[in-house]
Amino acid sequence: MRDVYILGVGQTKRGWFPERGLGSLVAEAGFKATDDAGIPMTKVEQVWFGHYHPAASLQFTSGQVVCEALGLSGKAGVRNIEHGCATGSVAMHDARLAVASGAYDVVMVAAGAKTCDSIQTRNTNETISYDAMSIERGVMIGHSDFEGYCKEYGIGDPEIYGWYEVEYWNAIRNPVSLVYKHPEGFLSYEGYCKLPINYWWSAPLRFGAGSTMVDCASALVLGTKEMALQTGRPLVKFAGMGFYNESSYYPHSLRHVKFEMMSCPSVKNSFDHAFKEAGISPSDVELYQPHANTPYITACHLDVFLPMFDHDIPYGSALKWYAAGEAKKGGRLPCNSSGTAKGGYCMAANFLDNNIENVQQLRGEAQSAERQIQFKKGIAMASVSPERTGVSILRRE
Repeated sequence: MRDVYILGVGQTKRGWFPERGLGSLVAEAGFKATDDAGIPMTKVEQVWFGHYHPAASLQFTSGQVVCEALGLSGKAGVRNIEHGCATGSVAMHDARLAVASGAYDVVMVAAGAKTCDSIQTRNTNETISYDAMSIERGVMIGHSDFEGYCKEYGIGDPEIYGWYEVEYWNAIRNPVSLVYKHPEGFLSYEGYCKLPINYWWSAPLRFGAGSTMVDCASALVLGTKEMALQTGRPLVKFAGMGFYNESSYYPHSLRHVKFEMMSCPSVKNSFDHAFKEAGISPSDVELYQPHANTPYITACHLDVFLPMFDHDIPYGSALKWYAAGEAKKGGRLPCNSSGTAKGGYCMAANFLDNNIENVQQLRGEAQSAERQIQFKKGIAMASVSPERTGVSILRRE
């Protein structure tokens, strides 16, 4: 198996663009990625495209749209990937293997969404079958688990606000963000506490603490070391990756097992696989992008990782990590450094966005000097989805 490197990355601005089609957004991100890699689009041999959920933009043959928009029709194959929040990680996992196997030397991984094309623009999730009663039907991860988790581990507004503050601080300093240079900044703790409690959750999660769905696209170009050397950029290698899956939309929660949603086996298995493949210790990680959809999804990942990072850190410390300032720049383990949830969240591209942020950080090219992390070992990690878990470890050479 060959080593695989990230040659180039590209993103569109996050927002709502009713005048733009999916192909337009993906083409923008894709050509930015090839420009970043210093190669023509014609070098791309295959494409993996993540699109979740096709019903949201009424486009089920998205690969053909993307192929045409990138100018690769008849020249490269395009695979459609749809796997919920894990969509980008599945696409990345398989595209990486395609290069590692020797089948291709240069491939592209892209993902995009047209949220504003949803039948109900106020809440795309309602269009794609998520709603307030989903958990009662056993088709959605159990938010009631988070309520019990909060009560047992002493998680309240200060801890939730810590996550919110880190997300917003970084989002305001990210040029592709929906709130870039937002003149009003983010809410103070007092202002945050005045937000209403989410009307159908009894957990202490307020409106404003979740992610903001947007129109957008992201793309990465992967290739061999030979191709990476030709870019003249700092080398960023895919050191390791794990991907494990469990039953769809967590019907396990119907078994009423305590905190089952918060401790899915797929999360630990994915971390173990990625670290074994990378040949490093969890304590070597210097920057981590956990799944930043909501605080409880972040906790699903960080509560598994923190005891691996430091054996003295107990389970239940994830959101306290934010409240204590340890997830901020300068903390023991900076997290969420792109502010994805508040900057504009694309379910299909979330994993790609996390890896794009890590590539830019590892190159020393964070799009804001204030957000740039200083590395000693050059190791960054990203993860996505509690029950369809993908974990990537990138290493600067």
